[in-house]
Amino acid sequence: MSLFSGAIFIGVSNIDAAVAWYKEKFELRESPDPVVDGEPGDVELVSRNGAVHVVMSRAAAAPSRRQCSIRATPKKPENGCWRAA
Repeated sequence: MSLFSGAIFIGVSNIDAAVAWYKEKFELRESPDPVVDGEPGDVELVSRNGAVHVVMSRAAAAPSRRQCSIRATPKKPENGCWRAA
């Protein structure tokens, strides 16, 4: 059983390096499908069983997307974002 399932959005400055790292560390593969509601250049990685989806986007290319701060906590949201405990 997986500890996590769902989708994660990550804004990165170097999408090629980030994709390579996530593929190596988490054994993800690139999805053959285009990213839904994505920007040009976005990449979606998926786990073997399809339970985990990671969408990578260039941080500068996603200004309209909400940016969550690492200061957000489970008890105190910041900018509408909650961070898991």
